[in-house]
Amino acid sequence: MAGPSSDYLPPPNTANPALKPIPYPHMLHAAPPEVPATPLPNPEDIPASPAWNPSSRTPRPGDDAPSPYWLRDSCFNGMRLSLRLINMDPDFYGGKHEGKCGEFREVVGDAVKIKVGFQSLEVPFKYLVPERPEIACQMVAAFDGPHKGRQFKIQRFSQDVCGCSDLKAKSYRRQIDAEIPTKDLVVTRA
Repeated sequence: MAGPSSDYLPPPNTANPALKPIPYPHMLHAAPPEVPATPLPNPEDIPASPAWNPSSRTPRPGDDAPSPYWLRDSCFNGMRLSLRLINMDPDFYGGKHEGKCGEFREVVGDAVKIKVGFQSLEVPFKYLVPERPEIACQMVAAFDGPHKGRQFKIQRFSQDVCGCSDLKAKSYRRQIDAEIPTKDLVVTRA
């Protein structure tokens, strides 16, 4: 009788039918691949690529928006607009509010007073961008264009243009009153 072969499968375990024999036992001892599945970049390429930079953060829609100097317009007084803090200096509140959203209160000189949680902050315009809508049914305000200063509910969302219904309508309607570029909208809080 010859010795065991690598293709040998033991007989099925009749005592416990849930245990099944391993169909390819020779695969259990396969050597790991010699190259990683994703090749590492050359060391000189790492600073040029944020994907390989462990300190980089994932950009969010709206991070490229201009600072909200439009808040100086009196048509936004009393609106509960959502603003996100970005690109903060480490010296400014220790950078601990980076990426958080706050609610617009008022413009104070060259800064914007916002509420972040239970804390009230005065933040320079350069650290703020409008929080962009991401789905239908969000309440928004237009901060540019012919509908500037008006509030809407998004009925149809897209990355380019949103179909919006006017919140000042006399009756509850689901019809689209305006097509507004998404880049000109800021989320409002109820």
